[in-house]
Amino acid sequence: MVALVYLREHTTLAKIAAGFGISESTAHACTSTVIHLLAEHAPGLLKVLREADADFVLLEGASPSAAGLATAGPTTPTSTVGAG
Repeated sequence: MVALVYLREHTTLAKIAAGFGISESTAHACTSTVIHLLAEHAPGLLKVLREADADFVLLEGASPSAAGLATAGPTTPTSTVGAG
């Protein structure tokens, strides 16, 4: 949830940590872990995000199941990552 809030709202890690009742370093570790995991599954994502100078980026793909496996079939985009 910490990473989702960070990616969706672009709130500072200090504010996110306070909201979740965790340390800022824990919020950073959670966020970094999720971003690295996403980067492993989409190696070109980081490059595209760095090159994109847009107000927002839409990400579309298969939703992971609770077991961490991709679901079968296409999905519709459910979130927008704002650039600020």
